[in-house]
Amino acid sequence: MVLRKRQTSKVANPDEVVFVGKKYSDELSIQLFEYNEDHLSEQSNLSLETLPDATSQKNFWLNIYGIHDINSVRKICSKYGIHRLIIRDIIDTNQRPKIQEFDEHLFFTIKSILPKNQALLEPEQISFILSKNKLISFQEKKGDHFNHIRERLRKKLGIVRSKPVDFLLFLLLEAIIQNYYESIDFIEEEVSNLMDNSKSWSSDLTVIHKIEKYRKELYKLHKLVKPLKDALSAIDKQESNFIRKEQRSYFYDLKEQALDLIETIEALRYRLESAVNLYFSMQGHKMNQIMKTLTVVATIFIPLTFIVGVYGMNFENMPELKMKWGYFTVWAVMLTTVLGMIIFFRWKKWE
Repeated sequence: MVLRKRQTSKVANPDEVVFVGKKYSDELSIQLFEYNEDHLSEQSNLSLETLPDATSQKNFWLNIYGIHDINSVRKICSKYGIHRLIIRDIIDTNQRPKIQEFDEHLFFTIKSILPKNQALLEPEQISFILSKNKLISFQEKKGDHFNHIRERLRKKLGIVRSKPVDFLLFLLLEAIIQNYYESIDFIEEEVSNLMDNSKSWSSDLTVIHKIEKYRKELYKLHKLVKPLKDALSAIDKQESNFIRKEQRSYFYDLKEQALDLIETIEALRYRLESAVNLYFSMQGHKMNQIMKTLTVVATIFIPLTFIVGVYGMNFENMPELKMKWGYFTVWAVMLTTVLGMIIFFRWKKWE
């Protein structure tokens, strides 16, 4: 997983806003959905001058791509009376998932994440501003997080167009949580493939590096999901002026999903801990087998070395040196000794 290094900005003016993050596009892009049960209006590539009026009573979803454009983000927030502190949170991509309620709107920031090639997980910060009939979302880059929700709006699928915008926020958050499930499933599949090949670990030095990589990714995923669960718990525990009572059960379900994500991450982390123990146990077993083999070989050669040493002393008063069959007798004794020790070791199951 690629997580941005923590960046901070030191400014003399506390009202000054500085973008912290990676620039993904050159231009800011705005998409608008105005809808009710019987009517839908969709507009893309809106300019700042054509944004719906703040006093509009229509339900609408305003989605902005490209939070690097600070001036545009500030103008949009100013048009809809969004607190200046929220602007700072929107363009600071190091923010932890959190929720804040103000007099005129509810602010929710979250990290979305999708699996990429080679188990590379790249997070994206998405911020939501919810008011009575307006939902404004800020994304770092264009992606496919919410395409299925747009299709539900266009084709009037389900109940989304007959519900207030807080239900739309639930659908968007649910889509992001599903991305977490996809990412965790992706890692789980990689871990399963790794465990299935555990028989070859003893000769594969890259295994421990893969295990450590997945452990780090799961640790970082946990750091993203835990504050998300806390934010959703805050919605469940506190009364909100912007999330209607009839929608609270949906957000409670999101909290339960976040808890399930945390449990799944913890289970995978324990599994990787077991994999580390298994890896080192296999390495220790392999080393024990090598030492056992070397010990058996050395033990067999100890009596042979003794015999050779005795008859290599070259004293004159050694009767065996004058025997006609002395050389072959010594060989017979040594071979018998070796064979006897091998039979003894096999009987003891030492090899």
